[in-house]
Amino acid sequence: MSSIRKIPVVLIFLFWGSHSFAGQQAYVVVELFTSQGCSSCPPADAFHRELSKKNNVLALAFHVDYWDYIGWKDSFAHPIFSKRQKTYARLASQTAVYTPQFMINGQTAVAGSEPNKLRREISKSLQIKNQIQIELSSAGNQVQINLGEAKPARAFKADVLAIYFIPEAKVAIERGENSGRVINYSNIVTKIEKLGQWNGQNAWRKSILSKPDQNIAVIVQLVGQGKVIAAAKLR
Repeated sequence: MSSIRKIPVVLIFLFWGSHSFAGQQAYVVVELFTSQGCSSCPPADAFHRELSKKNNVLALAFHVDYWDYIGWKDSFAHPIFSKRQKTYARLASQTAVYTPQFMINGQTAVAGSEPNKLRREISKSLQIKNQIQIELSSAGNQVQINLGEAKPARAFKADVLAIYFIPEAKVAIERGENSGRVINYSNIVTKIEKLGQWNGQNAWRKSILSKPDQNIAVIVQLVGQGKVIAAAKLR
């Protein structure tokens, strides 16, 4: 007999306006673009592990593939993740990408060598409080995603993305710039799936299939701008 596992509804808010709503907590999305073949990345990977433990931060690691040629093929890298970083660079009118790089809410880039600046930018993002609500619930192999109407009401065009990730992994690197090192990684993204688009003016619902032990985050990202305006994950 198959079992049904129910996870309580998760309400996560990311605030992106200029007005305060008492009693609500912001949820900052921090993306790290990294590579197992990058000698300057391990300190940023370690800081990312710290961020992944914070309740008000959704820290996601995207491993890029453009350093694979220098002696070690990153076991988590994918061209889609490199493309995501290059899209951020294009939106910011930048001509190059690098690792390690943090991206906050799809808008603010911070070099991995500047953890203090990253802390300041995260704190700044937590002060921006305008409400968009995501509800996630799970039963068996189904995950239900509900987006409520944006408040105050506004119209926009946003992609709704499912981000699948591994909570942690330890990798022994045998060649390349980090040869001989064993590095711990956290919240390693394995797949991005576009679920559809949302205009912010109507409720949006979708059900997706999931394995019982699968880790999923959902983010809402403005088309053509990159700005993340809402995020949630199953706990």
